[in-house]
Amino acid sequence: MKVLGVDYGSKRVGIASGDLSNKIAFPKEVLTNKDADQLLSDLLNLCEDEGYGVVIFGAPFHMNDEESSIYKEVASFVKKFEKASVERGLGLEVELLDERLSSFEADQLMDDFKGKKVRMKEGDRDMLAAKVILERWFEEQE
Repeated sequence: MKVLGVDYGSKRVGIASGDLSNKIAFPKEVLTNKDADQLLSDLLNLCEDEGYGVVIFGAPFHMNDEESSIYKEVASFVKKFEKASVERGLGLEVELLDERLSSFEADQLMDDFKGKKVRMKEGDRDMLAAKVILERWFEEQE
């Protein structure tokens, strides 16, 4: 089953793709978050067009277990996403997963790439954070 990882941000949304059978996550793309309805449509179309069955959204918490300032925005968007996916009949399993330190891990991955002379561009951090979120979810499935 194909699984989509989502690192929701107020400007950019990182997307990672993986498959439950091999539990490997890959950075996929970055979507622009200018309009919630457009983002919702883009994500639903991606799921429908590419056959995703599970969508994992990162839930932003602080290290002290408190919700971050963007948590309510993410939770609200996830509820809209779930409702819209049901209305479309997509049958998606949707989950929120603690994403604590995923951006830090993404930064470490970027440093590794830069050390290997791989050229990084804006948004790569968001895709890599989504990859980390998806990898964590795969680890929980074992």
